Amino acid sequence: MRRDPSRRNLLIGAGATLGLGLAPMPATAAGKPKVIVIGAGVSGLAAARHLVDAGCEVVVLEARDRLGGRLHTDRSLSTPVEMGASWIHGTEKNPVTVLAQSAGARTFVTDSDDKMEVFRPGGKSVPDRELDAAEARYQRLLDRVDGDIAETADVSLQAAIEARDPAILRDPLLSWVLTEETEGDQGAAADAISAFWFDEDGAFDGPEVVLPGGYDAILAPLAKGLDIRLKAPVTRVAHSAEGVTVYSPAGTFEAAHVVCSLPLGVLKAGRVAFDPPLPVAHAEAIRRIGVGTVSKASIEFAEGFWPREPHFFGYVGATRGRWPLVLNHKPISGRNILTAIATGPYADVADAMTPEALKADLLAALGDMFGRKLPEATGFVAANWSRDAFAGGAYSVIAPGSTPADFATLAKGIDNRLFLTGEHTDFSYHATVHGAYLSGLRTAKAILALAR
Repeated sequence: MRRDPSRRNLLIGAGATLGLGLAPMPATAAGKPKVIVIGAGVSGLAAARHLVDAGCEVVVLEARDRLGGRLHTDRSLSTPVEMGASWIHGTEKNPVTVLAQSAGARTFVTDSDDKMEVFRPGGKSVPDRELDAAEARYQRLLDRVDGDIAETADVSLQAAIEARDPAILRDPLLSWVLTEETEGDQGAAADAISAFWFDEDGAFDGPEVVLPGGYDAILAPLAKGLDIRLKAPVTRVAHSAEGVTVYSPAGTFEAAHVVCSLPLGVLKAGRVAFDPPLPVAHAEAIRRIGVGTVSKASIEFAEGFWPREPHFFGYVGATRGRWPLVLNHKPISGRNILTAIATGPYADVADAMTPEALKADLLAALGDMFGRKLPEATGFVAANWSRDAFAGGAYSVIAPGSTPADFATLAKGIDNRLFLTGEHTDFSYHATVHGAYLSGLRTAKAILALAR
């Protein structure tokens, strides 16, 4: 999906405020603290990797039977497909690029500008001049919104559009541009996105790339040699002046510090108890920041019936967010696979479907997009992050009423014992793998600073 750095302030370091203290902490024989890390997603693994490399004793507790969290590569089709995180967004100076290189992973540059073909129902291609005009109109609207709305305003993007150019919400092509450029990027419908803050985060320069062999390749260099306990969901986290205790059906664990990389959706759901409860500022920040969802499905056919060259196909359907973006695996792997993404207001609709209904809905949309009757699919797999108890959604969204200060609040250590980490603790790079990685690194450094 496109990310437009031209409208983003590169707030590098935003959300990095840490609650550091000077009190000595219980340590290992080598003088380094014992640490429990909750969650083996990218942020948790990054924190654990850095702490272990610094000499700390670390145990990682992961509820799932696999690593990666919302980074999940599926291998049930003829080539790996991503059910969660899919792209390295901007390769220049991006730490995930370094991880991919260290794992020897091949990358493929995807181009959503020059390598996208957009279709109306019936297989009618949208001329470039019409698409350019629609994108220019949407950009003019965003420029007006930037000029009109104050950073303190509690206004949704949908409300801002309704007040300035409501046709964008009603015209199919204009709605497609809104979804493809903003709702898909944010992982939420326009009524759940802050009109002021949604495009004020940061981005790395460089192209967007996928990893044809599987994004999960980056997990190996992070996880190597770590003490990771799978199928160990955490139920309670207690901390006091003496240290921390973490409770799980897999056992009770004690340490000097705990790094909690639970996704924001899990924190919102209250599935893990904290004793004492999280500070009011943290609890309010968790309440204000939104969590979006993105439905993703990959479908395989015996033969490809679509153009080989485009990296993406766009579907300008009557319903906003109904499979508007489709990734073409032919130029990536040579396989007859399409990965479709439902976003905006339709993501919740798709997530509520059974797998059979979801497959039928996607096939109907693809048939309408290409203007033909489709052959039987030979493979199908889909993700449902909003219904996943260990995720609670795709990633964080700066909702109306929330600000970057909420993300910074979540990055602050609690009593020098409990540290939240994850993409939702770094506004600059929230909703990205590199944001998760950088947050874990920041948290590990904060804990090491306490042991000096």
